[in-house]
Amino acid sequence: MISICVVTHNQLNHTQKCLDAILNWTDVEFELTVCDSGSSDGTPEFLSSLSERQLPGKISKYEFVLFSENVGAAVAYNEAFTRSKSDVIVRIDNDVVVPYGWASRLLEVLGSDPQLGMLTTELVCDTETEIGVFSGRIQYVEQPVWHDCGIGSWCIAMRREMFNQVGMYRPLFGVYALQDNDLEKRAQNVGWRLGTLLGLKVRHLYSMETPDEAEYNTWKIQQYNSQIESWNTIWGKDNQDVPME
Repeated sequence: MISICVVTHNQLNHTQKCLDAILNWTDVEFELTVCDSGSSDGTPEFLSSLSERQLPGKISKYEFVLFSENVGAAVAYNEAFTRSKSDVIVRIDNDVVVPYGWASRLLEVLGSDPQLGMLTTELVCDTETEIGVFSGRIQYVEQPVWHDCGIGSWCIAMRREMFNQVGMYRPLFGVYALQDNDLEKRAQNVGWRLGTLLGLKVRHLYSMETPDEAEYNTWKIQQYNSQIESWNTIWGKDNQDVPME
């Protein structure tokens, strides 16, 4: 069994597609925890309606946690991680759609190397591209993690053993910034490998074609740039301390 954790903050249309794919295309037994961080677009009501239904697929347990305000990604994901029970925790962004068979592929490769602490997928932003063709190749990402590099967290499997050793997300970088890079750096520093599974592709629903999407992307970049000083205070300065563009 795996534990799937999703955090939502508005984006109801994306969340509905994301959860539909998880429920119908996850091919191993799983539990699902969704934490909503103060949405105001009907997401809490949608999640509440799901809790009253018999959900499809291989789901064994589900839980929906509703925060009254936007507590930030780190706090919300940590709540979901804490409530999960399995040895493998999968974080999936709520604007990502997974293909059928994705879970067994991640588990297969994660199980092949006990030092592989995090395993992510490829990301397809072109909505016309077919996803789900698995090539079976894996690439370990060994370059140093910094605030502008690392592995993607859009759909990432992580070992509970790794969390037990290095801790979970640290809410040190504002509402949404750098918590993934910080966790990756802490894990890498004590010997865990970070992997990208080439050939297993998930779809990113954001197309940047609407004003709301463009505004969100601008806000996200501002979040990162405003927290670079905090990152440098914690990890020290580096040649790569350049704001995101």
